[in-house]
Amino acid sequence: MQHFCGSQHEQTLFYSVIAPGKDRVNSMFWCGSATVIRRDALLAVGGVLTDTVAEDFHTTIAMHAKGLRTRYHAETLAQGLAPHDLAAFLLQRHRWARDNLRVFRTPQNPLTCPRLTLAQRVSYLASLLAYFSGLQRLLMLAVLVFTLLTGILPLTASPLALAQLWLPWTLCSVVTSVGLARGTLGPTDSTQYGLMTMGIDTRAVVGLLGRGSSTCKVTPKAGIDEGGAAVLRVVPLLTATGGALLVAAALRAATALGVGPLPPLHGFALAIGAWELTWIVRTLAMLVRRHQLRAQYRFPVDLAGRVDDQVVRVVDLSPTGSAIEHIGHHSLGDTIHLSLGPPAADGRTHEVSLPGEVRSIVGLDGEQSRVGCRLGATTPAAVDRLVEYCYIVEPVHSLPAEQKAGHTRMDREDYPAAS
Repeated sequence: MQHFCGSQHEQTLFYSVIAPGKDRVNSMFWCGSATVIRRDALLAVGGVLTDTVAEDFHTTIAMHAKGLRTRYHAETLAQGLAPHDLAAFLLQRHRWARDNLRVFRTPQNPLTCPRLTLAQRVSYLASLLAYFSGLQRLLMLAVLVFTLLTGILPLTASPLALAQLWLPWTLCSVVTSVGLARGTLGPTDSTQYGLMTMGIDTRAVVGLLGRGSSTCKVTPKAGIDEGGAAVLRVVPLLTATGGALLVAAALRAATALGVGPLPPLHGFALAIGAWELTWIVRTLAMLVRRHQLRAQYRFPVDLAGRVDDQVVRVVDLSPTGSAIEHIGHHSLGDTIHLSLGPPAADGRTHEVSLPGEVRSIVGLDGEQSRVGCRLGATTPAAVDRLVEYCYIVEPVHSLPAEQKAGHTRMDREDYPAAS
């Protein structure tokens, strides 16, 4: 679902900017299920490579080494569910990082694999080295904590040199990153995402040094985030780093006020420490405040239904819950019976009756209100109708008009090799 909805998300940068760039230098790799691969291309490399669990990424390198070509087709051809809670999200991203990095230990290592072009080597290395950003960020924060506690600077420079060299470099780095992202990922989202994944990326890099084999663990697509302090255990490295930086900054601030035990240090270091601590606190606060209590994704819909002989508007729906908008009076805990006729894949409609419990009420304009319901037990046939509508009919309905009309073409001449 996430790859064609109108809002931005953390994969927008890859599919909107990075993938077209990789396609230009014939280094776009197979990732996931939305791929068409020629049989003779697979036979040319001995089938799907299973030396790593990242068989898609790994196999594509082998295909490129054979001189085959891949193409990125920028249309939605398959749809699926993304991780639904923080733990599942981090589990999936760690598996991607760990298993892609293990390509370094195979004959398809992009540094040494024969017959790759220079552009392909650079492209693959850029993808793999991005996972080292977590370790880089951790080391920089560790140096900052060490500096605040000991007063020992990692380097010394005059204020003029910093203004002439460091400040322009920093500003140019930020502006360049924003420009290359083409509006798909801002500095705030990029920083928070980097902090959130710092722990899993660091574990993946450290795991590259080990000898153990990796196993594939399917990412759960249902789960809840209750928020609160328990979330801090899901990102332990970030929490510990934030705690260490908080202690170091507090002691340094006390020393600046004349009541602390630390050796003297220029106030500029404390300002940098406060800046980095602010970002860590903002990221942790965002995760702590997030309350995702729906075990399944709610699909945004626009259907007419009936509750107690009154016409209502159904605005989101899943096999386990729904939200309706109507003029009426309900209280939390009330039982309602929702009747609606979701279209089936064959175009026909089938009436279903769904008992529900009112879980939330939000006032809208005038006398209207939005009522959130948890759907109760119903017949297997009704559940099948909901699943068919939510997971097949509505996603197709959400596609751009030209794709719904069947205008997607993948001619053999346009796609001469692998995928």
